[in-house]
Amino acid sequence: MYEFDLTRILNCIIKGVDHINRFVREISYFVINAIFIASAQVLLISDEDDKNKAVHVERFKSFCKDLVPIVAQGLADNWSQVRYAASQAARSFYLIAKNDEGLRAEFDPLLVPRMCLNRYYVAEGVKIYSNETWRLVHEDKGKEVICKYAKEVSEFYIQQSLADNHAVREASCHCIGELCNKVAIVNPEPFKPYVKDLMNALLDCFKD
Repeated sequence: MYEFDLTRILNCIIKGVDHINRFVREISYFVINAIFIASAQVLLISDEDDKNKAVHVERFKSFCKDLVPIVAQGLADNWSQVRYAASQAARSFYLIAKNDEGLRAEFDPLLVPRMCLNRYYVAEGVKIYSNETWRLVHEDKGKEVICKYAKEVSEFYIQQSLADNHAVREASCHCIGELCNKVAIVNPEPFKPYVKDLMNALLDCFKD
């Protein structure tokens, strides 16, 4: 049964993801990943028992309210090894959430911009893994997803263009370029309110 108490673990995770030591932060995301993987296994086992499965799904959703925002934080960490660990947790989350409209509606606005930017992150491990996850989760609907969350994506790219880490700033510039030459040419309307701010972000990066 899916009955372990997350509270004590969550308290450790919350402390761990804010720790000054990047290795502690990394391990915290490994723990989150393990929770998501265990959840996926439990839900798979309970497929034949609809009553138990419904209980397990609700339990998983209660976990997500605490854990997914923490995963989003890790996807924007300054250290590539922490981003990679958080990326693993994000993929494991989508093992269950991919076909759940409620979970997607709640957490895609938070995760999509970060997952998208990490496809251009300078560290090869993060970049390759993030591209694989993007295709697994969004398949051939990547452009539609970015248009759907144009506000969140644009604002996150602009924020990341100001990051202390030069690799993050570089990735944000690549992503803004992608918006222009791959996404907005298909559907420019969602991005029109953010054109000025995106352009200012690029102009600021010219001073880098």
